[in-house]
Amino acid sequence: MKKKDTFRLLILFSAIIFASCQFDAPIRELSDAKAAISNAEKYGAETYAPEELEAAKTAIVESHTQLKDDKKSEAVKSAVDAKTAADAAYEKSLPLITDATIKNTEIIIEEADNANAEKYSPESYNSAKTLLDEAKTLYASSSFKDAYHKAEGAEEQAILAKTDSLKNIMDLELRIENIDTEILRIADNKGNMYAADELK
Repeated sequence: MKKKDTFRLLILFSAIIFASCQFDAPIRELSDAKAAISNAEKYGAETYAPEELEAAKTAIVESHTQLKDDKKSEAVKSAVDAKTAADAAYEKSLPLITDATIKNTEIIIEEADNANAEKYSPESYNSAKTLLDEAKTLYASSSFKDAYHKAEGAEEQAILAKTDSLKNIMDLELRIENIDTEILRIADNKGNMYAADELK
């Protein structure tokens, strides 16, 4: 490699190191804060921890503004504050959304029960009950994240069981209605034949 090329690489490398020193810290903290906010929203913070989530969003906007104004230390602090608030929102909302999901799943399973899901959709129905029991056990041991995902899976299976069962019931009712219609048609035909015989 020529000396000229080596010198250019050294300049480029130095520029990269300089840029890293200038910008990596706030950008990294902002990235962490944004990830924390997204995580909090994923677990229902908008509903169950709105104040903490709003504080996180406000802080991250402030951090962006400070970074544009070349106030690096303030930008880093605001980004850290945003992540702290977002983490607090997550911690608050996670057990609440898990509890709500478990309770909603119990309602759906009861509705599926009423639709005779054990007969018409046994696989989904039994899966829903198993997952719900696992979710309750995890919730009782404060394993909220795992409990939430189990409850979410139970909810999906319960909805599927209920939907399949209601469809089967509707199909059965339609078949019964068709049979009733056919019976009436046959009865009418017999009545018409009897009346015709009487007129002879």
